[in-house]
Amino acid sequence: MLTLIAATGLLTASAAVVAAFAAGRAATSFLLSLLLVAWVEVIVISTALSLPDALTKRNLLITLAALAASALGVAFRFRPRLRLPSWRDAAGTAKWVLGDPLLTVLAVVVALGLCYLVALALFTPHAEDDALFYHLARAAFWRQQEAVGYVSGTFDGRVNTYPPNAEIAVLFTMLTGEHERYAAFVQLLALLATMLAVYGVARRLGLDARGAAFGALLIPTLPVIALQASTAMNDIAVTAPLTATVYFALGRSRVDLALAGLAFAIAVGTKFSATFALPLVAAVALLAQPRRRWSGLIVAGVLAGLAGSYWYVLNIVETGAPESGGSGEWRASLDVPAFVARVARLGTEAVDASGARGRDVLVYLLVAAVLLVAGVVAAWRRRLGRAGFLSAFAAAAVAALAAAFPELHDLLSRAYTKAWLVIGDRELAYLDAGHDPTRADLAAWYGPLLVIMTVVASVLAFRRVRAGTLPRHAVLIALAPVVWLVIVAALLDFQSWLGRILMFGVALGAATWGLSLRVRPLAWSATAIASVSLLLALVHDDKKPAGLRLLDPDVRPSIWTTPRWQVEEAQLGTAEMLRIVHQRIPEDATIALAITPSDATFPFFGPFLRRTVLFASEAGAPPDPAGWLVVRPGRTAMLCQADWSLLGQTSTGWRVYRRDRKRDCVASLVPPSG
Repeated sequence: MLTLIAATGLLTASAAVVAAFAAGRAATSFLLSLLLVAWVEVIVISTALSLPDALTKRNLLITLAALAASALGVAFRFRPRLRLPSWRDAAGTAKWVLGDPLLTVLAVVVALGLCYLVALALFTPHAEDDALFYHLARAAFWRQQEAVGYVSGTFDGRVNTYPPNAEIAVLFTMLTGEHERYAAFVQLLALLATMLAVYGVARRLGLDARGAAFGALLIPTLPVIALQASTAMNDIAVTAPLTATVYFALGRSRVDLALAGLAFAIAVGTKFSATFALPLVAAVALLAQPRRRWSGLIVAGVLAGLAGSYWYVLNIVETGAPESGGSGEWRASLDVPAFVARVARLGTEAVDASGARGRDVLVYLLVAAVLLVAGVVAAWRRRLGRAGFLSAFAAAAVAALAAAFPELHDLLSRAYTKAWLVIGDRELAYLDAGHDPTRADLAAWYGPLLVIMTVVASVLAFRRVRAGTLPRHAVLIALAPVVWLVIVAALLDFQSWLGRILMFGVALGAATWGLSLRVRPLAWSATAIASVSLLLALVHDDKKPAGLRLLDPDVRPSIWTTPRWQVEEAQLGTAEMLRIVHQRIPEDATIALAITPSDATFPFFGPFLRRTVLFASEAGAPPDPAGWLVVRPGRTAMLCQADWSLLGQTSTGWRVYRRDRKRDCVASLVPPSG
């Protein structure tokens, strides 16, 4: 932990110097610049040290120290040119923002939620499918081979071919923290950066600090964002630089233009879906900027795209294709009816209430009742008259509307199916319609707040643009969730989990949600819905349930009392085998795996990442250095049986072998059990 803190301090020092020279005096620009520069430093240093296979903790720390010393020397030499933000002014703005009781309540809710997410990150094992299969696995293999690059022998193509920027940041935590628990800090930091960028976009649209803060504070209460923030996934990690791209693209200086390009390059190198954002980002930037700056924006975008595509170049060299390993299978056809169906299905999925399982959906009604009582009491004490009482009822009604979202989702799903059956297309009628809108997993969406706030913000933005108090691109930003949904529907086949791909559009749209702050009943309703959505999502997290009982009698075992091997069981099929691995194989062992692409590899590294993980041959022969062999059901093992003993076998057919000695003998085939 201390090494991680020291490495982060060195990284921050060097990045802060660059940000002080490049960014303006606005605290938002400085902090976003610092985060972007720091991320680029990690990527460049890791890549450079990988060329001679020298990416170790020692070499990383030496490089960071040298870079920090050089940056501080430059800062001392040219200190008159440094442009640091006024932290006193920033603190004054924060104090003014929190002077609004509504924003104080929302800030407290968000702070408590973030504290819980940090606890999840630090003290619970990773349980997400994609994280165990490739996000964490690729970083662990890079640490093992002391280089960022292709992993030899891996079954899962995503480990090698997907853009790596988020996992390079995860690798930084693994090298310096020497534990898996800090990997989720990448997403947590990206969440804070996304909130900061949303605030910045809102300010550049013309909202005051309170309105901008309102939209930014609502971001971490959206279910799928809250559920993913404590994981090693990469959807928030790509959302942060994309939103920062828009923030800097709305600026007026050449430095803003360069930082926008830098942010977009990072996003392209983080997730392949970042390229989908180009039309939306370009439309916002071109609408916001005068024609004389268009050429610069286009050049910056092209250069950024090329710079961020470095891993696609590596894929071409290694595989002959720019992108493979699984993402291409989701590409959509250009058939118009299918496109219309995908838009309709995605729109239906957006009407969700993730986490509102069973009776717990009534929590929305309870909070609405509290809101009603509080509003009536306030109206009576302040003698607001009929208007005050109507406002109280309106706030409660909007908050109560959230409780109807599960039924509304089912109604829309049935209407969708019936419409396509009438048209005569059964395939489109039953387009993956089995998703539960109340389930809080990584296929969750954004809760009732997304639909309500997108509609309200779009109307308010249109009215403000017509009145001349907002720039014209504010309407496009307010409609960003809808525009982004249409873009995704045009490019990808429908899957219920595509909600997380829409995160950038939702974050961008949230920059206009602060327009509703002056409509106090609506703002209080949004705060109430946000608070309940965050609570229900975290309590009923499918992978990491809190174990708390609210109104529904069905309570799942808490993540806080569940052993590690049971948490990972869903990904490997048996807790028995994982218990053997975690309890009977040493932390510094070398393990060979005779598995298939359907099995996750990361759990075998152990929480301290000290084990060496290798792959057996197709026949099941372990590499020479391996002292342990794990064989999945249905796979054979090729062993010199005089040297190996069966350490354990599960009821489902997993086998774990231990090498007792090493001598020259002829290996023989050990067939699958059962």
